[in-house]
Amino acid sequence: MFIIESLSGYRMMFSDPDSFHCFLPLDVDARLLGEEIRRALESSRTMTIEEAQEYRISDARWSQWVSTMLAHTKISNEQKLFQKMALCNVREHDGLIVFSPNIKRRGSAWEGRGEAHKLSLTSSSDSLTLGQFAIEAIKKCVPAVLA
Repeated sequence: MFIIESLSGYRMMFSDPDSFHCFLPLDVDARLLGEEIRRALESSRTMTIEEAQEYRISDARWSQWVSTMLAHTKISNEQKLFQKMALCNVREHDGLIVFSPNIKRRGSAWEGRGEAHKLSLTSSSDSLTLGQFAIEAIKKCVPAVLA
């Protein structure tokens, strides 16, 4: 399952449960995947420093996010939720959409794979191409969730 969600913040971005998120099957059509990624990017918010400090993820907000994910995925607990989860950040900046694959370190902790693994395309790219790039970027994530 793909979980696509908007991120909001000031410099450091956080999952935004008050904004766009959706759940798609792994065999989703690349065009639909691209459309939903674009919706998430359009819904992401840049905040003022004050808003971001107030908004930063708290234990309560984290618990809310985990509960939402467990309910939608029908996975029984937090440990199993993160067991086979991959993370790929997507950001739009200066006319480019950049995919940044991550490596899972432990539990719910990830780190970026570095510049060599990033994929970029122009913001004006069509939804099919955006979805295809997303699939290729996710294939670069560790653990591997797509063949």
